[in-house]
Amino acid sequence: MPKNDPGRAVASDGAPSPLMLLRPYWKVTLAAFLGWFLDAFDQVVLLLALPDIGKSLGADLTAMGLVISAQSVGRVLGNTG
Repeated sequence: MPKNDPGRAVASDGAPSPLMLLRPYWKVTLAAFLGWFLDAFDQVVLLLALPDIGKSLGADLTAMGLVISAQSVGRVLGNTG
């Protein structure tokens, strides 16, 4: 194997590689990715479903715009905390 292979468990000086040091934290990385994914997913679902929801409830374009605005403000407040 080459001397600077990132897949090696131990570097030539005996220290563990950076990837091996991060191995215990894979659950945290997965949870962060899923949180980011689901945060974006709910907005996409709302944007795709909003025209049908508006038709079903008889809401006009202004009311649907307020729903999107409220959801966007909620995302900003939720993501800062």
